[in-house]
Amino acid sequence: MQAWFSATDTDRSGSITANELASMPVMNKPIGFVTAQALIKVFDKDYSGKIDFNEYVALNQFTNKMQAAFYQSDRDRSGSLDFQEIFNALVQAGFQLQFPTIQAICSKYDPSRTGRISADSFVQICAQLASIRSIFEWNDQQRSGRVTFSLDQLSHIVIHLFERGQ
Repeated sequence: MQAWFSATDTDRSGSITANELASMPVMNKPIGFVTAQALIKVFDKDYSGKIDFNEYVALNQFTNKMQAAFYQSDRDRSGSLDFQEIFNALVQAGFQLQFPTIQAICSKYDPSRTGRISADSFVQICAQLASIRSIFEWNDQQRSGRVTFSLDQLSHIVIHLFERGQ
């Protein structure tokens, strides 16, 4: 991992930007700038706009888990997932959501309404859900799986997500 990190850190700054990360292969093709930005927003724990090596290790573990969930759920081996396959992949990836919620999330990533999501869109969805989950967990201090928000708290969360491009 250190060798890949060093090779990707083309400016030798000790951290990776979205431009540098965009070339990272996920499911045998570069993830692209949009997905790279989404992943940096999830794994950039110090809000520097870049990821250091330790943040990269966590990102790599996450993308490996998402790839495995994608491949295991792509039953027809089409290279894309339909809504049922996405539901299965997200459950495998650790996101416990109801099917109608997943349909609503996926409709954002299926503008042509084909009912299918590409691999890079799947990674973007997972990055967005990981960000939402971390905010939820931060507010679920009793670890009950439920939180109650005031309008003020919800507004703060939504603004935070907009600031981070979610």
